[in-house]
Amino acid sequence: MKAKLLSYYKKYLFIIWPAGATIISLLMLSLIVVPNILSLIKTKNESYEITQRTEKLSQKATELKAINTTEYQNNLNTLIRVLPKEKDVGSTLDQLQNLAASNRLQIVNLSYVNNNNEKIDNFQIKTEMIGSLSDLQNLMSTLKSSEKIMKITQIELTGTTDPNLYNASLMVVAYFQSLPKEIGGTDASVTKLTSEEKVQIAKFTSSVLQNSSIASISESITGPRGKVDPFK
Repeated sequence: MKAKLLSYYKKYLFIIWPAGATIISLLMLSLIVVPNILSLIKTKNESYEITQRTEKLSQKATELKAINTTEYQNNLNTLIRVLPKEKDVGSTLDQLQNLAASNRLQIVNLSYVNNNNEKIDNFQIKTEMIGSLSDLQNLMSTLKSSEKIMKITQIELTGTTDPNLYNASLMVVAYFQSLPKEIGGTDASVTKLTSEEKVQIAKFTSSVLQNSSIASISESITGPRGKVDPFK
């Protein structure tokens, strides 16, 4: 049997050795060379991605460094006064009292309408006041351009014993908005203010500085605004 195998080996020696070498080469190629090539390609791709990300982060760092943090903080403070970050009922009541006083109106009742829905970004204030028709009209104008974003959703007028005075019952909605917990990711580009937004913030800032209690907000503000004059 051994001699037969030896004879068979000698007869096909020129086939067995090349075939064996080929098999070994293929095994080495599949187990060593190919994985190494794939690893090199993956490493190269990762290196390229890291380089690209580093360049973006470097550009972002340059842009962030150029931002005037003092101006940014002042703008943020102004916008928070216009659109508070929380349900600031007390400040809103003060605002309405100041508006009424500046328009020579006498407040009879001023109360907060409770709303347990925490998902709503507004709350209601009910107020009753007495004044002349012209003073009530002036209130409409100043309310829709007040420091805080408010609007009238309901109004009722009744006469009084004085023909020149009216009793006005108003339902006012005041708005607020929570600050975002995150502002973009690490790879997100730096969002810059548009020229229109800068102009609008400048108007807000000028108005707030002129009067801390009764400020003027431009009619072009985006979002809920004061109701159109109901007297017309």
